[in-house]
Amino acid sequence: MSQRRILIIGAGYLGKPLAHTLSQVGHEVCVWVRTEESRSALEREGFSVYAADVSESTSWKAVSNSFEAVVYAPSTGGGDAADYERVYVQGMRNACAHFGEQTYIVFVSSTSVYPQVNGGWVTEASPTDNPTPKAAALLAAEELALERGGSVVRLSGIYGPGRSAMWKRLRERRPLSVFDAERWLNQIHREDAVSALAHVLSLPGGQIMNATDCQPVTRHELYSWLSRRMCVPELPLSSETEERKRGLTNKRVSNDKLLSTGWRPRYPGYQSGYENLIRTGNLDTTFI
Repeated sequence: MSQRRILIIGAGYLGKPLAHTLSQVGHEVCVWVRTEESRSALEREGFSVYAADVSESTSWKAVSNSFEAVVYAPSTGGGDAADYERVYVQGMRNACAHFGEQTYIVFVSSTSVYPQVNGGWVTEASPTDNPTPKAAALLAAEELALERGGSVVRLSGIYGPGRSAMWKRLRERRPLSVFDAERWLNQIHREDAVSALAHVLSLPGGQIMNATDCQPVTRHELYSWLSRRMCVPELPLSSETEERKRGLTNKRVSNDKLLSTGWRPRYPGYQSGYENLIRTGNLDTTFI
């Protein structure tokens, strides 16, 4: 990929390491964050930074429209469906209106748009019918990006240094619901999520790509492996159901399409990914 001017909208857990990765290979990278606190921190790391609300049309007046590529990856901060509509749909509308056709937009979406519950494999061609309100907002933003020749990367659950909902549950010894134990879990190490986005920036637009590792795993299998690896008892099972931020799905997400373009994950399965995090001290191994 030739050197380009790239804007990364959303420089948090994923966007910040992506900015560093792209800068290190010679791209001119600018980032957009929401708060002045984040702006100050990133400016100290040498980045040019915009700080504003992407959903406000006036926020874009100070933004250059000469970027050759944009990675649209803001966060709602765990917000509700209205926040998804504001940040993803209205924000993407603003981005599409601001940049000309020469700007390649990559929208970072989620595999949560797949509603399947039968445990089978899903691909980019699988139905996304009857979406939840949050999934509907993501799909609307995807359509905006695709209509103007951009691409969509649907990421599965990201884990990595200092972050894993599964690891947190194991550390806190919170029981696992029997209703969830055999549901499939789709994950991707942060390092591989970053490399996938960098790779898609080099591909032609107008595509949807799933970015996930090569080894879906049931929650029970993952917790059993982690328990053995850390020499702690397995999590107890509970008959109680849990409240979830996203809808209850059960599917295995295929990454075959992305693999066919030449991308390869460094951590193709959960064992290699978690083993690296444990060995390098990037997860808290204090068990309660």
